[in-house]
Amino acid sequence: MKREIDHFTMELQEESLYVDEITRRYNHNQIDTEHILLALVEKSQETISQLLKTLNADTQSLVNQLTDVLSKSPRASAIKDTRIYITPRTKRIFLLVNEIVINLNDKNISSEHFLLAILTERNTPATRILASVGLTYDRVYSAIIELRKNQSSSIENQ
Repeated sequence: MKREIDHFTMELQEESLYVDEITRRYNHNQIDTEHILLALVEKSQETISQLLKTLNADTQSLVNQLTDVLSKSPRASAIKDTRIYITPRTKRIFLLVNEIVINLNDKNISSEHFLLAILTERNTPATRILASVGLTYDRVYSAIIELRKNQSSSIENQ
């Protein structure tokens, strides 16, 4: 039985707009997982920043490495085509996000779903960068579950 997912959280909506800004900043015409990851790390107001802090991940190292990869990526041509496309990897990430949301029994798509989806990829710049700061799918997934339990407990105790 297929379950419909409502929508992006407000935080993710803001991060999504920021992905476009990052893509244009680097004069790219394709959104790839590194653009998404940089937006999640730089723009996160709550979820991802809390996860990174919980997992003792070096946020500045993530930003520096992502910035380095993106600055070395090919630039868009001088042609006046201002459309931005998504790469096949990004398309796969979007499909995986839906599966992750359903598996976690969530109603909305949020930042952590995208982080988990990116972590499912193998041998990409984004996953290598995440691994360099100690982030793996299992560690992040466990931290998400633990943070949710703690948030539920604190709400119940109020």
